Amino acid sequence: SEVMLQFGFVVCFASVCPAAAVVAAANNFIEIKGDLYKALKLGKRSIPQRANSIGAWGTLMKFLVFLSISINTFCMLNSDEFTGKLSWPPEVTFLVMQCSLTSLFR
Repeated sequence: SEVMLQFGFVVCFASVCPAAAVVAAANNFIEIKGDLYKALKLGKRSIPQRANSIGAWGTLMKFLVFLSISINTFCMLNSDEFTGKLSWPPEVTFLVMQCSLTSLFR
């Protein structure tokens, strides 16, 4: 659940802070090294079990992707750099951008 929370923050606010993905990757690298040490030195081997899918996490990831499209589009349209270059009203541009981006993920 900690990884999904981090994924949500990174994708939802990627347009505001692009460096968040690099910081998250560095954090995950350090966390994997710590978990690897704990698994190899402090614990015993677990028995692997087969699963058909990732379960509810897949649905949550799809929701976060669609939410991030809306949040990033809204943040881009509210930035001063982007709104000066628009030929349409911001509301129309928001709907066009959101519909075109969500159609990519269906």
